[in-house]
Amino acid sequence: MGDLVSIDRLDFMILTHLQRNGYCSNVELAAAVGLTPSPCLARMKRLQDCGVLRGFNAVIDLGRLGHFITAFTENTVSERRRDSFRLFEAAAERCPEIIECCNVTGGCDYRPR
Repeated sequence: MGDLVSIDRLDFMILTHLQRNGYCSNVELAAAVGLTPSPCLARMKRLQDCGVLRGFNAVIDLGRLGHFITAFTENTVSERRRDSFRLFEAAAERCPEIIECCNVTGGCDYRPR
């Protein structure tokens, strides 16, 4: 699990603002949490350096770019061992078209024909 990081109320406010609003300027973030820009930037850098704040993501409206297809497939790993699952996951990570993989247990109610 790694070393736990201690954060205070202001760190929590910074993380909450970033999580709800995504990336913003340091001036905007500082104003939102009640700090001046310099200490806000120092706190954000500390949160990044210790691995709590791992990055920023963009939410893209794919509908504005054209038509896309979402496909769900069912894959079976023949050997139900941890190494086999890791090999499958590594192969899926190398394929940029795969956005998400879910390991689901139990029977399948609907199968493609």
